[in-house]
Amino acid sequence: MSKTYPKDERNYGSSPGNPTWVRYRDNHPESYEDLTPAQKAVVAQWIEAGLPAGAGSYFLKHSFEESQEGFYISNGQMKGAMLAAGFTAVDATAFSWVFRARGDR
Repeated sequence: MSKTYPKDERNYGSSPGNPTWVRYRDNHPESYEDLTPAQKAVVAQWIEAGLPAGAGSYFLKHSFEESQEGFYISNGQMKGAMLAAGFTAVDATAFSWVFRARGDR
């Protein structure tokens, strides 16, 4: 089950150098590395199949989980999967990242 935190404790751009990073690891894109290679492949295939325009990482994570091939992933793992697929975040300090189309800076 996903951890929930009060609004003021959410990870807004927390990084490994920040002392609170471990507490919010499930929202950090580096948590993507916690997925197995097989899980990464399933998420990558889902991303390649097409995404709704303008959707944030939190929406995408739930959409993936509800898909036929889906399983639980954290918001951070979805952020990491999107980065691995070549997308960049519009605002990496936000809780839910919206992504630019691949190749857009």
